[in-house]
Amino acid sequence: MLEILAELGMQQIRALRAGHAQNREMIEGAAEQGHGIRRLGLRAVGERGDMLLRNLTEERLN
Repeated sequence: MLEILAELGMQQIRALRAGHAQNREMIEGAAEQGHGIRRLGLRAVGERGDMLLRNLTEERLN
């Protein structure tokens, strides 16, 4: 039972990573087209997503 729950958790993390990678590409593309504060804001959103995903991954692995 515990192994099944662990595998489900890892599947969720993999799905989040795939979705995050797609979002990251869109954010980077938008940031390259933008300028100034808008670009910085979009990059900050991407960096925040990276941090949240890292934290989630670490919590799941512990």
